[in-house]
Amino acid sequence: MQEIADKAEINKSMLHYYFRTKEKLFYNIFEMVLNDFFPIISDIVSSNAKLEDKIRQICKSYISILQKNPYMPLFIISEISRNPEKLKCFVQDNLRERFELIKEVFFKQIKEEKLRQIDATHIIMNIISLSVFHFAAMPLFKALFEFNDNEYAELLEERKEIVGDTITSWLKNMG
Repeated sequence: MQEIADKAEINKSMLHYYFRTKEKLFYNIFEMVLNDFFPIISDIVSSNAKLEDKIRQICKSYISILQKNPYMPLFIISEISRNPEKLKCFVQDNLRERFELIKEVFFKQIKEEKLRQIDATHIIMNIISLSVFHFAAMPLFKALFEFNDNEYAELLEERKEIVGDTITSWLKNMG
């Protein structure tokens, strides 16, 4: 908590007064990030664009949000391991309906656009996993490929295109 207080330029007791625990702070931050993210995604999903374009825009937006919050994926993974029931409740209360709407739109467009007939859940899972992992494994990748912060930032910019290309190519490939 001290490191967080230092970054926020407040004293630790003030941070504890408002949030009491790291967990409460995390869920507040997580909710703020979601509240930034979902209006963008909702606009993209409800647009008249082709599914391919929607997926590309979602990938770019999602990675951009993660670039602003690069430690969020590790914190979520940690929370999944530490307190899966709490995270499950949070997801059910805050995310389930939103993802169901996205799945409905994707499913409809898959049929209309004659794309690979798959459960739209796979698209969402691919977007998340292909976008999140390089944040969760950032220290590994930086060491493995000897990237400095600027080089890794450039790589992440490239990933915005690559992730969208990968998913849309997979959807088009009927083989």
